[in-house]
Amino acid sequence: MSIALSALLFAMALAYALSPITSIQKEFEISPGTVDTVYSVQTKIPEEVLFSGAEVISSIYKLNLDGITVKVNGTTFSTPKDVKDKLSYISKYAKYSQSITYDTKGEVAYISYVTK
Repeated sequence: MSIALSALLFAMALAYALSPITSIQKEFEISPGTVDTVYSVQTKIPEEVLFSGAEVISSIYKLNLDGITVKVNGTTFSTPKDVKDKLSYISKYAKYSQSITYDTKGEVAYISYVTK
């Protein structure tokens, strides 16, 4: 008896939890008054994504932990010591473009950042 009651309560809780999901789609349908407004216009992604110097510094720490070499304006960061010694070469407020170079196995050989 208690198993049947537990199963019934579980089914009711699951139905209650899933009911808002089915109504969410209605929330996102475009109303006639919102066509060509800020609510329905897609944001264009720029052709070239730029990174701030702070983002580059953060990625160097992360990528060095993963064993990936990073080059910033020709300066190579491949070890934690490089990061400590050469960090001042990166301007926190500059904008950088990124390019990724792959080896013959298709793995990341290094990542380059160049000031824009």
